[in-house]
Amino acid sequence: MKEKRTNNGRLFFGIAFIIIGLMFLYAKLDIDILGVWREAVLSIPMICVIVGLLYLCYKRFLTGLLILGIGVFFILPLLPYDVVPAGFCGKWWPLFMIYYGILLVLFRKTPVSVTSEHKHANETLQDAEVTFDESGKIDCRVGLHGEKQIFNEPVFKGGEINVNCGGLELDLRNTTLAEGTVSLNVNVHVGGVTLYIPNDWSVEISSNGFLGGFADKRKNIYPSATNSRLHIIVNTFLGGGEIRS
Repeated sequence: MKEKRTNNGRLFFGIAFIIIGLMFLYAKLDIDILGVWREAVLSIPMICVIVGLLYLCYKRFLTGLLILGIGVFFILPLLPYDVVPAGFCGKWWPLFMIYYGILLVLFRKTPVSVTSEHKHANETLQDAEVTFDESGKIDCRVGLHGEKQIFNEPVFKGGEINVNCGGLELDLRNTTLAEGTVSLNVNVHVGGVTLYIPNDWSVEISSNGFLGGFADKRKNIYPSATNSRLHIIVNTFLGGGEIRS
């Protein structure tokens, strides 16, 4: 079941990028098929609208409505028929705060879970059931929630973190890094991730995001002589994260 959700997500986002790419390709080739709608359609807010709709199709309602709301709010001044008065975004931006607050109220019961094939509870958490793979991997999903996690397995072998409209603090200072290259996928959509990593770990970051970033802010880094390396693959949308020691 988990693999099926992943494949559907890739399908939806693949279609989105095809549509967005075709629109901008037409613009580059000076093929005017949009007329007065050109400015609105070929814009970043339209990308937000498309991504938000795709999230809704993927039944990620909170994230979808939030991203869709951002897109609609900023695309209104770009519409060709003066739908909103001049200076709309600068004057009426509190409306978006109200909209976001309403979403938080409506989706306050969004579940938080971390799952794996072999389960045993991490006793350091109190607000949610969190489990880790006995092989040393983590599969974490956080939505509309703030969580602090301490990984207490003897060896860390990577895994995947997904944060949607929430925050996560993951402490890896009580474990050791497996031999070779260990991959950790971090996907953040409207949220933040903080990783606490020992100063002697060798870390490589591959970051790809929109209006977000991921940085290593550890001080006094002294990588050990082992061949262990943590490769963090980050994808962000209106979010980001950092590494601390």
